[in-house]
Amino acid sequence: MVGDFSMRGDRRRLCGASCPPHPRTREAKPHSFPGEEPSRILRDTSQAPNLEYARQAGQIRVRSRTLMNSPGEVALIAVVAAAVAALVAAELSGRRLGAVVAKTVASAGFVLLALLGSGLATPYGRWVLLALAACMAGDVLLAVPRAFAAGLASFLVAHVGYIVAFSTVLPPRAWPRLVAAVVVVPGVAAAVWLWPHLGRLRVAVLAYIAVITLMTWGAIAVAGRAGWMTCAAGILFYVSDLTVARDRFVVRRFASRAWGLPAYYLAQVLFALTLSR
Repeated sequence: MVGDFSMRGDRRRLCGASCPPHPRTREAKPHSFPGEEPSRILRDTSQAPNLEYARQAGQIRVRSRTLMNSPGEVALIAVVAAAVAALVAAELSGRRLGAVVAKTVASAGFVLLALLGSGLATPYGRWVLLALAACMAGDVLLAVPRAFAAGLASFLVAHVGYIVAFSTVLPPRAWPRLVAAVVVVPGVAAAVWLWPHLGRLRVAVLAYIAVITLMTWGAIAVAGRAGWMTCAAGILFYVSDLTVARDRFVVRRFASRAWGLPAYYLAQVLFALTLSR
């Protein structure tokens, strides 16, 4: 091993700047966020005394950033989890004020989580942040009496934001048609199921179902480039919206909120975490 390093040192002294890099120095891979062109790791390492060690250090940083979260992110995830638990408990006991406070804290938590991410410089990151902010607005509005339509509009904006974010990763014309066929089936089934219960909101809810179906298609379509969290978040968001529709239009039961609320907040946390990978 010592001999290997000395031979490399002699090779650099003999060849100088024209000497090609040692094969092992080409192992480091660029890291990028969804919608961002890959960039070189440690761009200033060409002047480093030991290029291999410098690039290996960069590679280690990328791996740790991909697999581990910062203390701030871990703390915010814990806050969101605790707030969601308090929200479910408040829904069970019928404490309206407690539910509003817990919901606001949990929603603010996933927005702050996104703000900690280093992917906000990309178009994908900016659209995801907009979508998360719209989700927070929707959460607050749905807690206000007689503001359901405004809350629905806020969530519609959120879904559109996610769709645009996905389109920056992969153009919609390249999204697999087979995936579209798969997600359209539950969308049509949901529309048929809800139709008799919608009343004057039929047009608005049907438009909403169309948009969330498109969002889910996009989330699955870009999973190969944006990562599994985007796919999982899109599906969870879709399913949680169905529980809201059931609770609002069909029958109001705690069971829908007991698992629908955690699914929704997990979806938003996963979307926020896509900005920190």
